[in-house]
Amino acid sequence: MGTISLDLYGFWRPPKEVIEIIKDPKFVRLYDIAQNGPSRYLYQWNPNRNRGNHSLGVAYLISILGGDKEEIIAGAIHDIGHFPFSHAIDNE
Repeated sequence: MGTISLDLYGFWRPPKEVIEIIKDPKFVRLYDIAQNGPSRYLYQWNPNRNRGNHSLGVAYLISILGGDKEEIIAGAIHDIGHFPFSHAIDNE
């Protein structure tokens, strides 16, 4: 199993399934989608706020709170369907 580095939490050794997920192009594209939507143009203090880092942070928190492997995987993929500006245009 591999170890990954998380901006906010340091190093984490996720389940091997999560390692496979983060290599998938469907997940990799999340690194190009800002977590804070269009407000990123106003508040540029954290350039690493993207959906990829956010999703891994959620999976990490689930793991330290005692979640099982399925819950950790669910945390890792919970934003997989988002598009750029997703919450800003969800109703469009």
